Amino acid sequence: MRRFSMINKRKYRAGRFAGACATVSIIAVCSLFLYLLTGIASFPDKIHIMEGRETVLTAAFPLKAELKGAYRAVSAAGDERAPIGGGSAETEEFSEDFSEDKSTLELTFLGIKLKEADVEVLPDIEVAPCGLAVGVRIMTDGVMVLGVGAVPSADGVSLRPSDDKLLSGDLIFAANGRSITGKDDLIAIVEAAPEGAPVSLSIKRGAATIVEEVTPARTADGEAKLGVWVRDSTQGIGTLTYYNKTTGAFGALGHGILDVDTKRLIKVKTGTISRSDIVSVKKGEQGAPGELVGETRLTDTIGEIRLNSELGLYGYVTDTALLPDNFMPIALQADIHEGPARMVSSVRGMEPREYDVFIESVNRYSDDLSKGMVVRITDKDLLTTTNGIVQGMSGSPLIQDGKLIGAVTHVFVQNPTKGYGVFIENMISQERRLDARD
Repeated sequence: MRRFSMINKRKYRAGRFAGACATVSIIAVCSLFLYLLTGIASFPDKIHIMEGRETVLTAAFPLKAELKGAYRAVSAAGDERAPIGGGSAETEEFSEDFSEDKSTLELTFLGIKLKEADVEVLPDIEVAPCGLAVGVRIMTDGVMVLGVGAVPSADGVSLRPSDDKLLSGDLIFAANGRSITGKDDLIAIVEAAPEGAPVSLSIKRGAATIVEEVTPARTADGEAKLGVWVRDSTQGIGTLTYYNKTTGAFGALGHGILDVDTKRLIKVKTGTISRSDIVSVKKGEQGAPGELVGETRLTDTIGEIRLNSELGLYGYVTDTALLPDNFMPIALQADIHEGPARMVSSVRGMEPREYDVFIESVNRYSDDLSKGMVVRITDKDLLTTTNGIVQGMSGSPLIQDGKLIGAVTHVFVQNPTKGYGVFIENMISQERRLDARD
């Protein structure tokens, strides 16, 4: 019995040892799995590189990143068409002479493609950070539907002709085959329609173009109504971020303009940015964002707006008299670091000036491109004047180490001394859509 017990005891100890090894193996596999998932998650969907500048990209070992497409890449060893990345102990570099504006970077593990990122080559340009307060006026591309409602008819019955046909956010760009540039055009076409006849409305709904037929209702005084609220323009105050002398283009705001009712991005038909004098400031408070109050001189037009995108307003400068000529290079995300920086903004009169800020964090892989940095206002004079970031300062340029790194986009509602910023590389990338729109 004693010997049997000893044998069993040894078997028990051996079993414990084998179980411990299995547990360690499982932990190791799980750790590797989580490590790989982290590496995949942190790998961006899009990467910008600068034409003519040396760029270093790394992939966490054992993941490997390889560039695909028409290009000439130079590795540390000088080999052409060399892969990029390859582990924490091995970092390969590539630079210049791309024959295409876009290539693809593939992330692989043991030859298996896990993820890919678009690589866009930006021109190595210098731009002028502006910080100029401007009045913004946009005419929509057609008229935007805000909502539908009832029309009191001649016999006292409430009719809803647009129910189930028009939706909030729809963009009506033609009626009965005629283009619409504003509300007055739509009203005139509806009024001219024969009584009882439907009006054919050409509509952009998201990415789709559809046609809906709506029969106007007649009011007691004989007016024809569709029972729909629409808007054809919007205006406000913002900040001009940069002027690109090479292209003649500008970028402003750092975030798109949404319709206040539909919360949809407004599609631009025409628009202008004009000189604006800041006459007063409503200070920001916890839970209540402040605001710049300005007087816009609509006759002093600085530029024409062509594009309202998720990352700001873009167009072409028509008058450079008010714009600075202190051109500087732009920074890529890899150049930006936590630490002191400067913000250019207009909070008194029209003349912009620089203020001290601190970049608290840099999020290189944020899903919201307008929130790539967290910026804290440290300038005592600005804090005295505004309590921090206020509405109207969106688009104020951010400068670090002699380079334009981005622009302020949003304020923290519960802490107006802090806000978000967009990377300038993303704004410059959006500027390229101007050519596509033209």
